[in-house]
Amino acid sequence: MRKLFLFIGFQFLGIVFCLAQDKEIIINLVKIQFNYSNILPHYEGFNYFIDKQPYGFEINLGIQSFGKKMWEELYDYPQMGIGFFYVNLGNKDILGTAKSIFWFYNKVFIDKRRLAVILNSDFGIGYISKPFNPRTNHLNFSVSTKLNIHFALSSELYFKINNRLNYFVAFGFNHFSNGAIKKPNLGINLLNIQSGVNYSFGKKYSQIKTENKIYNKYNQLYVNFNLGATSNTQFSDKKKYIVSLFRVGMDRNVSFKNSFGVGIDIFYNSSLKLDYKNQKITVPNNSVINYIYPGLYVAYTRKHGKIQIIANIGVNYKSKLNKKFCYYQKLGVRYEIIKNIYWESSLKSNLTVARWVEHGICYKIRFSNLK
Repeated sequence: MRKLFLFIGFQFLGIVFCLAQDKEIIINLVKIQFNYSNILPHYEGFNYFIDKQPYGFEINLGIQSFGKKMWEELYDYPQMGIGFFYVNLGNKDILGTAKSIFWFYNKVFIDKRRLAVILNSDFGIGYISKPFNPRTNHLNFSVSTKLNIHFALSSELYFKINNRLNYFVAFGFNHFSNGAIKKPNLGINLLNIQSGVNYSFGKKYSQIKTENKIYNKYNQLYVNFNLGATSNTQFSDKKKYIVSLFRVGMDRNVSFKNSFGVGIDIFYNSSLKLDYKNQKITVPNNSVINYIYPGLYVAYTRKHGKIQIIANIGVNYKSKLNKKFCYYQKLGVRYEIIKNIYWESSLKSNLTVARWVEHGICYKIRFSNLK
């Protein structure tokens, strides 16, 4: 378990390292904020454990893009960088504290002379100090691993004090979860009221604007192979079960930013053997074919240079179990390692229930240009 999450962490840090390789980019933005938080309860009686008001802080170091790369101009010159987040969770003995190292991306929606409105998103690796333990901490059903995925969104209102210093207030949401690699895993969800300061320093660049940008639409075939692990819903079963995905799909790239597509998924889930046992279903042998099932999906991809945000909605069919179609979703990130070859990390879920986190390689083939 620990080795797997360390592997995920190194992949995350590797992406951040790759993003920082441009020698002309320097850290020229510092942001410090304080959070007043409330934990959203997952089950009746959860609030009984909260004996202290959750609060915390966040520090960000980043850059203000100016259009050196075309995608920066397309997305209205976003801010990007890395940050550190800390919050106490209201009970030091049961819930403990949460910390995170993350990559952030800020999108400016309104930019006036004295005011600005920014949407902030964070994604990183979180650490929970007091996870579930059947012997020493059996009351925490929120998370069962110390290392977790951390995701956050916030809407921020900036008041410009001068051309470098800003004060802001914000409303935000934070989520910690291990992607169902170990259960219980109800997750930790925080609603925050935030305030702080943002200071810019160093040389200021004029925004680069490109005239008459022309995009030729094209189709792209791609194949994926991902691996992951999941756990059974029974807390007494500590075994990890291998899952994998083989995918073939086609995207229609319609603009510099967006592509849409469809495809076929072939899932392998070794934890299905427990479902067969619990439902008293007899399978002819222990062949891997018993744990394979298909899915069909539609896809949307948002492109940010070498980084792509992927969102899928699909339907699969497990013929030996419920014998009906089930919806599933995938949300993930791709990073172009070399031309047409991407590293992918994604979360598979069924409606609001996280199933597993998977990682793998995607290869894309551009096969037609359509004027």
